[in-house]
Amino acid sequence: MGPHRHALALVALSACTDAATPAPAPAADAGPALPALTADPGEPAGCPTAPPAVGAARALHLRCAAQRASGPLAMGRLGDVILENAVARFILRSGDESATTIGAPGGGILDATPGNTTTPDLVKEILPTLNLFGLTVGPLVVVRASGREAVVRASFIPRPLELIQAVIPLALQRPALRGVVEYALSADDPALHVRICAIPEGETGTTNVSAGAVAILGGAGEIVVPGGAVLEGDMATAVGRALLAESPDTAVGVALDAPATVIHAGTVSLLNASARINFAGDTLRCTTLRVATAATAAAAYDALALDDGAPMVDVAVPAGGRAELSNDAGRIVLRSRGVDGHVRARLRMDAARTRVARDGGAFGAPDAIPGVGTLRVAASVRDVPGAPIRITVVRDGEAFERRWVVTGPEARALPVGRYRVSASRGMEHSAVSSDITITANEEARFDAVLERVVATPGYVATDFHLHTELSTDSTHPVGDAVRQMAGEGLELVAGTDHDFITDLDAVAASVGVRDWLVLVPGEEVSTVRLGHYGAYPLRRDEARAGANAVPWFGLSPAQIAQAARARGDDVVVQVNHPRLRGTGVFDQIGLDAATGIAHGDPTRVGLPAGTDLTPLDFDVVEVWNGYTRGDNERSFADWLALRAAGRRFVMVGNSDSHRPDKAPGAPRSFVRVPDDGRGRVTWADVRAGLRSGDVSVGAGLYVEADVDGVRPGGRATARDGRVMLHVRVQGPAWADCTRLRVYRGTEVVLDRAVTTPRDRVVRLDEVVAVDVPAASFLVVRADGTRDATPLFDYPPFGLTNAIDVGP
Repeated sequence: MGPHRHALALVALSACTDAATPAPAPAADAGPALPALTADPGEPAGCPTAPPAVGAARALHLRCAAQRASGPLAMGRLGDVILENAVARFILRSGDESATTIGAPGGGILDATPGNTTTPDLVKEILPTLNLFGLTVGPLVVVRASGREAVVRASFIPRPLELIQAVIPLALQRPALRGVVEYALSADDPALHVRICAIPEGETGTTNVSAGAVAILGGAGEIVVPGGAVLEGDMATAVGRALLAESPDTAVGVALDAPATVIHAGTVSLLNASARINFAGDTLRCTTLRVATAATAAAAYDALALDDGAPMVDVAVPAGGRAELSNDAGRIVLRSRGVDGHVRARLRMDAARTRVARDGGAFGAPDAIPGVGTLRVAASVRDVPGAPIRITVVRDGEAFERRWVVTGPEARALPVGRYRVSASRGMEHSAVSSDITITANEEARFDAVLERVVATPGYVATDFHLHTELSTDSTHPVGDAVRQMAGEGLELVAGTDHDFITDLDAVAASVGVRDWLVLVPGEEVSTVRLGHYGAYPLRRDEARAGANAVPWFGLSPAQIAQAARARGDDVVVQVNHPRLRGTGVFDQIGLDAATGIAHGDPTRVGLPAGTDLTPLDFDVVEVWNGYTRGDNERSFADWLALRAAGRRFVMVGNSDSHRPDKAPGAPRSFVRVPDDGRGRVTWADVRAGLRSGDVSVGAGLYVEADVDGVRPGGRATARDGRVMLHVRVQGPAWADCTRLRVYRGTEVVLDRAVTTPRDRVVRLDEVVAVDVPAASFLVVRADGTRDATPLFDYPPFGLTNAIDVGP
């Protein structure tokens, strides 16, 4: 699953809106010359970490780790520039490359936090744009280091955002401008003012442009366009001057000078002004973008001065509660947490409708706020103290589902209602479920003790395809995602966010599950036309876009693999969902799996004529994908055919998890290692196990097979054209197993029913005779028929990699 379908829609919708809605230009400043770029010699030296005093602002370069923002989304690094005052702090990206986005320039806003607190940052990056072009900035210059206002400037020229250009080549006109971008922060103002001033340059391109911004925010933020809509789901649009995002910890707001189309997908919001600015002659024109940080959305709204001078609206809310205010047209203007029992904001609204929610509850009228009760959970794994466990809560008859991970007793607020509550820890463990009724202002208990039932000695549970909010199409907060990986009983994972190398190990330490997981940094190289590729482990470099992600523009599959291997030691290159609804790499290169030859036209995928698409320079194939599940069976048939043609790729299964309801480790790959004890698993051992091919794939069912002790990845000998194949299948009681198949090459040579009751862990353990008259390979597969809810929403299955058999 990738972000680029979203990017395509963002650009297309924005372009349509601009073309259909011509509007007069907003008022613009005029002046004879661009703002000066003279450095202030009084920039503070050293590494000051205390915030400026009330009445003062400060600009300086980030010189030590103690000056960085807090939380897993903090992107600022040494050499970036800080703008701060007593109530707000912003970090700007220095250098030529974006922090988060390959093919995008530096100069973006990386971090925005209230004051100098340890509040986790909600901003990944905010990039100012002109006609959807980024601004390639020169060095960031501190031109006013301290006083009532601090100012940083940089020269710029518009530069294509390569990802957008890859989606729609030549669809957008480059603004023929040069200019200066100015970042100004006044004392005690929570809003950073970004002023873009430009004059025409040259005779090509366009000087009639729309200002805007690409706001890439954290997944924990609920996004509202005031007077427009709540933006959620795979794609949402609204019209307004601003957007607000509020998480349980903080809030951020972004506003333009003029009304804009706001288009949102995943964690990316694109603001593009409906009005155009006409840069004519040698006139200097400027436009302003404002970014505010505050504790709540209401405070961020005020900081953006959207209704400056309007009366103060004051809504009482329960402790920890929220308020929702809508205008007389019924459109939501604001959703915000309360402070000291109140939500206060300056709003120009003649007939406001107000709804209120308790902490953890739903919105309702102020005189009939929906009730909330408490669920107290005590879940454990027998003889494994502190093991992370996943809790799933589903409300009867409604689309309400919550999942979280516990490592001990914990209480959560839930709306009144009847729920199905479950505790689980991946496919190796039992699961416990109960029907629980939550009553207003009362506490209900859920107790569960899980058992390890499926034995996997000598193998570790892995998942090599996982996403968090560091991917543009995932809103799963990275800390929650890592806790869920541990809660699913995984032992080694590779972080593979889209075009970003995430440091999951540091996150695991911060959320208390590092002792349960080995975490390997990687990425999913997410091309537009040539499918997606996993690569792990990779070296992070915060000076490079995407922390050293592969800039895949214009590269062939073989070149992508080469670029990935250059970013690490002994890197595994993995083809992800190769037949995903016609967009996977096997479809795009026209692969004939029976021969291993690609027959596609390279010019159709943006490569020069004559480019050889056949080199299949990868190590493993993700045959089984739990998130999309698109064309998994075709991928399996391809893998069998490729192996029969002599292309010996290891088969893996991964979750491709993007959301809490699409669990990590479903499916998972079991890899042979010399020591599978907790705390003793190493990447080197797992890499060796992958290379050997001694790997099985499972989602609910664990399948083992051998021929005279020869396991998958090895070579057995047929006697008189026959082998005795030992097959063993295990599964927990929540996973059914009804069918067993044995493949000899691409042919099914055994297909039989399995009737063992589900309450027996071992569903099958026997030796079967298989005729192998010529050199071939064997694969064993088991399947169920009933969805394995609440762990995952499809029938269980499991299968081995290949055992080669020769005379």
